[in-house]
Amino acid sequence: KGVIDYLMPMNRCMQQYPELLIHVYVVNAPSSFRWIWRIISPFLAKKTTEKFQVVPLKKTKEKLCEYMSLDQLPTEYGGTNSKPLYDSTFEKDLLQYVRTVNAKAKTKMEAEIKDPATSI
Repeated sequence: KGVIDYLMPMNRCMQQYPELLIHVYVVNAPSSFRWIWRIISPFLAKKTTEKFQVVPLKKTKEKLCEYMSLDQLPTEYGGTNSKPLYDSTFEKDLLQYVRTVNAKAKTKMEAEIKDPATSI
C-alpha cells in the first residue's frame, strides 16, 4: 500500500511536470517490490515507468556512481558519505527551496480561489 500511495501521486505529477524527474533508482527494495511494480506499472504513464530502474544491491555503487561521486553516496551503498540520508547540506538546501516554492504556489492558488479573475 505504501508503494502505491507513493507512486500514484508521482505519476500525476510526472504527467504535469515530466522533466522534473530524470531517473529513479530503487535500491535495496524488498523482493515484493518487483511483484508490486509489475502490477502497478501498466497503470502509470510510459514516460514515468521508463525513468524507474530497480538496482540489485550488489550493483548499487556501480550504477549510482554513474551520476554522483563517492563522497555523495552514503556508506551503506558503497560511498564515503557518512552523513545520514537527508542530512547533507545539498538536501537541506533543496528541501528549503521546495518548501519556499510550494509556499509561494499555495499563496497563488489561494488567491485564485478567492478571486477567479486572478491567474497563476
